Amino acid sequence: LEDIPCRFASKTAQDVRELQQTYAESTYHLALNGYYPSVTSTMLVTVDGTLYEIDGQPQHDGNDKTTRIYLREVDP
Repeated sequence: LEDIPCRFASKTAQDVRELQQTYAESTYHLALNGYYPSVTSTMLVTVDGTLYEIDGQPQHDGNDKTTRIYLREVDP
């Protein structure tokens, strides 16, 4: 799937503190303009040149008009 009209927005941002390190973790919300049942949680998504993994299962509205997915940035 390529060049799908969508709306991309930040969902959460937080600092994760572990024993040896602290790092930033952000999640994003992507609303696709259309019903895409073939999108699965194992796919990777590129938005504006940045690679993301799908966080959880894609969601669809009750009328099969839109697809919503949550994303996490993939470390290069």
